[in-house]
Amino acid sequence: MNDNKKVLEWFNNFTDYIQETNINLYNQACKYADDIENEETTDNGYNVEQVKEYYLNSGFPKYLEEPFFSEYSNLDWIEYANETELEL
Repeated sequence: MNDNKKVLEWFNNFTDYIQETNINLYNQACKYADDIENEETTDNGYNVEQVKEYYLNSGFPKYLEEPFFSEYSNLDWIEYANETELEL
């Protein structure tokens, strides 16, 4: 989770810098940071959409509850898939 925190910190610092220096680019900076986060893949090469689809459609009710349902960021889903050695 430490690596994820560093990446999220970078995203936050990046968007904060853009907001302070050129507010007109802030929305674009947020989209860029989100797009980069979505490119993250598991050790097995699965992207976050594949991971979420697998877990949320797996039939296990715990994935439709907290923290999975709304508190997990994309990077959290990737890390969880790596920890559980997800194989699709």
